[in-house]
Amino acid sequence: MGVINPSRGHLQPASEHLLSEPAIIGRLAKATLGADTTVDWKGLVANYDRIRDHIEHVIDGFESFNERIRENVFYLPNEARDRRKFNNGIGKAKFVISRSSRMIFSRANT
Repeated sequence: MGVINPSRGHLQPASEHLLSEPAIIGRLAKATLGADTTVDWKGLVANYDRIRDHIEHVIDGFESFNERIRENVFYLPNEARDRRKFNNGIGKAKFVISRSSRMIFSRANT
């Protein structure tokens, strides 16, 4: 996990009335918050680079997000994958088998 993969639509939208996810969120926020926000929702929806700039400021591993996403796939830091470091009490991977997991495994083996 933690793979950031650029995606670009190649098909025409099914309708001119369809909205992007950021447009839906932006409109909901504007309608809900009105003048009680300093966020430029319209500006964020108009330029997705601005959304990624904000993400870059709050999530580790997203440095230079806009530049990297234009180049190719990139990976977010993952200590378990990259350094075999597990941030739990024992410092090792934990595997848990629950009752529902056992049922799935037993059905798969029949």
